[in-house]
Amino acid sequence: MNDKLKTVKSRAILLMVIFAFVITVMVFIFSSYVIYTFERRTTIQSVEFNLQLIAGFIEQDLRDLTSLGRWCGINETITSWFISAQDPAQASLNAWYRLSEEANNNHALPYISRLLIFSHENKRLLQLGNGISSSMPVTGWNVDSVFSTGLTSPLENPDAAWQKIIADPFYATRDVPVIPFVSPLYHPNNGSIIGSVFLAASANLITDKLARYQLPSNGALYLDLSGNRYRIDKNEFIPASPSWTVTSRSSEDAISANTTVLTMRDDQHKQYTLVSYPVRESIILSQAFPQPWFFNVAGVWPILAAALLALILLLILLWSGINRMAHEITLLMDKTIADEKNKKDLEYRMLQNQITPHFLYNTLNSIKWMATIQNAGGIAEMTTALSRLLQSVSKDIRKVVPLRDELSLLNDYLIIQKYRYGDSVTLEKEIDDESLLDVLIPRFTLQPLVENAIFHGIEPKGSGTITVKVAENKNDAGSSEVLVSITDNGIGMKIETGAGMGIHNVDERLRYAFGEAYGLRIESEEEKYTRITIRLPRDTHQEEEAGE
Repeated sequence: MNDKLKTVKSRAILLMVIFAFVITVMVFIFSSYVIYTFERRTTIQSVEFNLQLIAGFIEQDLRDLTSLGRWCGINETITSWFISAQDPAQASLNAWYRLSEEANNNHALPYISRLLIFSHENKRLLQLGNGISSSMPVTGWNVDSVFSTGLTSPLENPDAAWQKIIADPFYATRDVPVIPFVSPLYHPNNGSIIGSVFLAASANLITDKLARYQLPSNGALYLDLSGNRYRIDKNEFIPASPSWTVTSRSSEDAISANTTVLTMRDDQHKQYTLVSYPVRESIILSQAFPQPWFFNVAGVWPILAAALLALILLLILLWSGINRMAHEITLLMDKTIADEKNKKDLEYRMLQNQITPHFLYNTLNSIKWMATIQNAGGIAEMTTALSRLLQSVSKDIRKVVPLRDELSLLNDYLIIQKYRYGDSVTLEKEIDDESLLDVLIPRFTLQPLVENAIFHGIEPKGSGTITVKVAENKNDAGSSEVLVSITDNGIGMKIETGAGMGIHNVDERLRYAFGEAYGLRIESEEEKYTRITIRLPRDTHQEEEAGE
């Protein structure tokens, strides 16, 4: 088995199978995430729409009842009777008839379980409602029991309105859940609070709207009323304080800005989503449901089956591609063998070609000895310099060399030029520290620059001096660098006209070898001088040389 896996074809097949498996897993995960995201967004928006619809109906009835309750506390016919010194029957009837008239004109009348108006001092009261005939009588002696249920009195908080769900305190034999509205009864003259308006709305105001609400089996409805939360179970309101931990809050998937979407975790680490929509201030309707499992989305299995079929077709195509790739690898190996043979043939021809420069060196050597025998010292010196130059060009394959070697090469070049220009061209060297000559520099950097100084600076002038200076410098970053400057006192040049091809080539090679921070800098003044400065890194060493 291990021998089979050592072949290129077997490894390629294994690699492609692994690749196909990874792609399959990635496609599955991505598809699952897309389906999960789609289902969650769809569910949230569906719940949001239902809550908005129900909240609108509930708000309409609450708005009507709130208006009625506040009207009762300020109507002059009603409030005047509560402060009158006498208690004529006719005034009492007028107040009751006015109250009945207003209540009968209210659209939410069917949900008024009890409307009770009473003063705190003289214990006068007015009452009407749909369920008072079957409850115990309300008198001035027991009317204050409305606050025994934990409701906030208007004397404590005049703004306390819809507070919480309670059992009507005047039913002794059965539990009648009501949603109480409490507001002040004001003095008609000075506006002080003289009593309370207690409007007990039947809990059916909410449950009737939810009669046809399609709640999933694993979902739950909640009503938040002034900070009190109740779980709605058919016609019951069960106090609920679930120990949820909110893990995230986001309204991105919701349509309305008023909708709140919470992701929560219970004590059993189950994830839930709670979608809440405000009915009105301090009254919120919510639905909770477990985080949806994407496989429950209708139609997902056909999608996954189609995806699996597509992956099988992809594997078939990959298999044919693998066979084709194995054939191409075989051809590549044959080509590699052929290239290796051609390389050996090329190396053999290169060895043969070395015979030619060897013959040339021997010939130059013979000329040098003949010139020496005939006392032609100039010819011998020039021939020796040329021989060294040719050897450096043909045999030295290093890309960078120590600066001292480059200066030696420059000396040989100037020996040859001396026999052309005589004493009209002189070379001076200024070296601050001999250790600076160990720094590396690309081969044939100085010779093109000196040649440019001779041909374009000194020769047009007739004579001149070339000065090569080597010094150490600290750059802006605080690092050491070596500056090699080549200065001639020739005719100068215009900087804006640009440097020649040779100088440009040297600059490119310097930047390629050491980075963009290094290279050439040209200074010149017409009829006076030209200076080309080479920037080299100080911390280069011999072992960095190319051709190792």
